[in-house]
Amino acid sequence: GNGGWSAKVAAVAFAAALAVVAIACAGGARLGGAAPNDGAARGADVMRRFDRSAAAQEVTFSYTSGKKHTEFAGKQPAASLDTRHQGRTGSFLVIGDWGYDAENHYINLNEQKCVKTIADKMDEKFDELGDVKFIINVGDSFYPSGVASKTDPQWQTKWRDVFSPKLRSVPWYSVYGNHDLHIDPCACTDDLSKCAQINADATNLDYFVMPNYTYYTPFPDLDMEVIGLDMNYFMPGWDSKLKISELGFPDCQWTACNDTCGDRFARRMGASFDLFYNRVEHSK
Repeated sequence: GNGGWSAKVAAVAFAAALAVVAIACAGGARLGGAAPNDGAARGADVMRRFDRSAAAQEVTFSYTSGKKHTEFAGKQPAASLDTRHQGRTGSFLVIGDWGYDAENHYINLNEQKCVKTIADKMDEKFDELGDVKFIINVGDSFYPSGVASKTDPQWQTKWRDVFSPKLRSVPWYSVYGNHDLHIDPCACTDDLSKCAQINADATNLDYFVMPNYTYYTPFPDLDMEVIGLDMNYFMPGWDSKLKISELGFPDCQWTACNDTCGDRFARRMGASFDLFYNRVEHSK
C-alpha cells in the first residue's frame, strides 16, 4: 500500500481470526484506555448499525469502486525505484496468519521452510519498495496458543529468529488473532499491563506495537491512520447459517476464564465498532 492517497480509506486487511486492521486518511489522537463497560449491549445490535450507516458504506466502497482502483488494476509495467517513488510518501507491508509451530505444522512447513520463505520474500519487497514505514500484522502470530508473557521464548524462536533485523527495524502494528489469545492473560483481564502482546511504545521494536486491543495511530506525514480492531467475537462468522445472536468467541474454551471470556470479547467487539464509527466520522 502507498501513503498519501486522498481516498478516505486506503486499504482494509482481515486476519483469519477476523481481527481487522483498517487504513484511513487523516490524523488524530489515539483513543486509549480500557473499553467502556457497556460494550456488550452495543455489540448485541451492532450489525443494525452496518445496515443503516451510509458512512460505513462509503468506507466499504470508496476504495474498490474509486478512481484509484482503476489506476492500479491489472499488471503494471516495470518501473525504476525512483519512478515508483514519484508522488509517493511511503509504503507498508501487510502479513497475517503466519504463525508457525513445529509440532502443529511440521508436515506443511518442513522445519520453518515455509515461514522463512515468506520472511525472505518480505525482505526482497522491503528492499524493492525502499520506503517501507511500518508493517501491519493482522494476527494469529503465535501458534498454537499465543505467548504467555513478554519473556515467553516464542518471541525469539518464532518471530525474531524468523524475520530479519531489517524487517524488525520498523514498527509491526498488530492485533490479536484467536490463536494468540489461548494462553495470553489478555483473554482474562482488562488490565493491559498483563497482556503479553500489548505494547504502547512504538520505539520498542523488540515486540509488536499494539497500544490496546483496539486502537488507532495517526501518521500525519502520510496523511493517514492505522486502525486496529478486535473482532474475535465474529470468529464463527464464516458459517453463513449462524444468526448474529449465535456468534461469540468459541476459543474461550481454551482460555483460563471460560465463564467470563465471552462477555469480555463481546465488550471488546462493541468498543471496536465504536472506534471504527468514531474514525469514520472524524477522519477527514
